[in-house]
Amino acid sequence: MIVGAGLYIWLRERKRPPKKPVTTPGGTAGGPRQGASFGGLVRGQVSCTEIELPIVGNDNQSCGPNCPPRLERAIVQATPHRTRPMAQADIYRKQGLGGALERGKRTALIVVDFVNGFIDPEIFGGGNCLDAAKASVGVLAAFRSQGLPIVFTRIVYAEDGYDAGAWCEKAPRLRELTDSNPVSHVIDILRPRRGEYVLCKTQPSAFFDTNLGSVLRGKSVDAVAVVGATTSGCVRATVVDAISSNFRPTVISDCVGDRARGPHEANLFDMEQKYANLIRSTEVQTLF
Repeated sequence: MIVGAGLYIWLRERKRPPKKPVTTPGGTAGGPRQGASFGGLVRGQVSCTEIELPIVGNDNQSCGPNCPPRLERAIVQATPHRTRPMAQADIYRKQGLGGALERGKRTALIVVDFVNGFIDPEIFGGGNCLDAAKASVGVLAAFRSQGLPIVFTRIVYAEDGYDAGAWCEKAPRLRELTDSNPVSHVIDILRPRRGEYVLCKTQPSAFFDTNLGSVLRGKSVDAVAVVGATTSGCVRATVVDAISSNFRPTVISDCVGDRARGPHEANLFDMEQKYANLIRSTEVQTLF
């Protein structure tokens, strides 16, 4: 009888027509959107129990008042942080994160890897990197007018690759960034002037295994403003090492860029909560 009952259920399930997707409020008739994977779930269509849900980009993802709990959790997990309900940020406030850093007495500008290769979408650029570089022109002019220290960073490896380490295993094309290759050169609209420090590095952070910290302290700098690319990579690494070295970082949010919008926005949020102040380029005078 047990075997027979199991066979009956199996046959009944086979005959059931496939479930139609349940559309969220604000969904479109065009069907589910395809996208990236978040925590093992594919943004675009999430399977939970027997319901398939097309995820759409509204602020309050839900399949309705009778949404099964497992499905509701799946929706949240598959939704980028910037579109989740504001309640997601409550834990940061509850834990006392997101405080403001004091204004520095003397702020230097660090222009992180705004080189040709990190502007070109065929190499390491794309996304909003070019727009961020253009927005940085006015910021650079403001720091020059104040006579404050300015540092440009470049990723530069030896021509024979002898100093290419583990990072180049993750991103092999980094080896192309040699001194003789124009892709490693600072873009023309931000070209360094005489007396401005151009720092060559082989790691994401401008501080790691370089003399940047001692150079800044020698110029009585206690805070840094950061622009550059990419937000989720070398900008973030530089910001984390800056605050680790007791420099107060400020990220100028419209002057940092990334090849993809999601990592850009997620890292801006995270840096503001834990490592840096965030301002717009129109607010640069507040640093002086």
